[in-house]
This record gives sequence, C-alpha cells and structure tokens, in this order.
Amino acid sequence: MTQSAFDAEFEELEGRSDDLGVLDVPLNEGVFIDKSNMRFGFRFSLSDLDGDFASVVTEVLEACERRGVVMIPYTGIRSPWEQARLWRQSRSTATVQAAITRLRNGGADFIAKVLEAVGPVPTGPRVTNALPGYSWHQWGEAVDCYWQVGGRPEWNDLTGYNVYAEEAVSRGLTSGGYWTSIQDWPHVQKRAPSPSGLYSMMAIDARMVEIFGNNAAISLADRTA
Repeated sequence: MTQSAFDAEFEELEGRSDDLGVLDVPLNEGVFIDKSNMRFGFRFSLSDLDGDFASVVTEVLEACERRGVVMIPYTGIRSPWEQARLWRQSRSTATVQAAITRLRNGGADFIAKVLEAVGPVPTGPRVTNALPGYSWHQWGEAVDCYWQVGGRPEWNDLTGYNVYAEEAVSRGLTSGGYWTSIQDWPHVQKRAPSPSGLYSMMAIDARMVEIFGNNAAISLADRTA
C-alpha cells in the first residue's frame, strides 16, 4: 500500500462518528481459545478500568445476575503494544511503514514507536482497524464479557447478551451488539464515538503516554513480567 493510499484509508476511518470504522477485536470463541494464555488484559480486575466506567459496569453485571444472566468480564485494558501486534498481523510491511510515517507526520511519535517496536508478527486474519490508542480498550473505557452458562462460555445463543446490552444501554453505555454493520455482543464501552471521533492524533498520542509511559521501546513481555 502506498503512502497516499494509506492516508486515504486512515482519513476515512478517522472521519467516522461511530465505532464501525475502527471496529476492535470482537471477542468470540476463536479469540477466547487462542488468547486465553496471554497476559494483555484478559482475566483482569475491573479496578484497572476508568473509575466511573468500572462503577457502571459493576451495576450492569449485578443487574444481569438479578435477571439470571451471569456475564464474565474477560478483556479490559489492552496495551498499545498488543493492539499494535493485532493491527500488524494482517498488514504488509509497506502498509505498516505507511502508518508509522502518517503517525509521525501527525505528531503521534509515541504510537509510531510502539507500532515499530513490536516488530513483525505472524500473518493472520484482519481482526481490527484500530491502531494503538484508537481502541477504547487502551483508555480503560471498554470491556468484553462472555455469557456463562453451566460454567462455560456461550457464544451462539444471544439471549444473555441481549440482557447485557439492554442493561448497559439503559445506563448510558454503548453496546457493540447494537452496531448495525458488524455486531460485537460481548463488547460495551463508555463512549459512543471512537477516540478518533473525539480527539486529534496528537491528543490520542499524549493520552497513551500518560497512561502507559513514554518508553515505547519496552516490549509487552517486559512490561508484564
């Protein structure tokens, strides 16, 4: 992908007022199995999330349980390093370099360094359009929960997920299950637009530095060891 082609794609994604342009990694059975032993935010504490958001999520989970639906929080904070790996896995070296150049030119040097620092990753399917910092998971403002039935995750029956979405939306959260293009039933987030719908590239970069520190050369393994 040429620089101009990537710039055009990025501007289209950045200009959207909803989250569909930067749809994040949907939690499903395949992701659950593949990532269950990784340490980038799975099996996390709600206290790691934005405080106000964590309080509302707790209310949602309690309301679901009162209705006989047990939702298990499974993904919360995802570091920009892991987001970078997920974004890179389906993209060519040329596309990655175009993204790094775009970020640097836009004053997002930290995110550019993160994208560069993770290095090449194994090729896989495209699971996200969200660059590091462009997912609410990096902000602590998104959570993925699965519906537990008989002690196991239920992925096909949406009954419990509908209850979960109803309770989340009734408290002012956004449910990925109600997105009109690709639905992500386990996902809820604090705010409706993606970060790019609210903040400039430089502002997103600054927030990532504030949350994760300024040393983009440190690997995820080093940060979680």
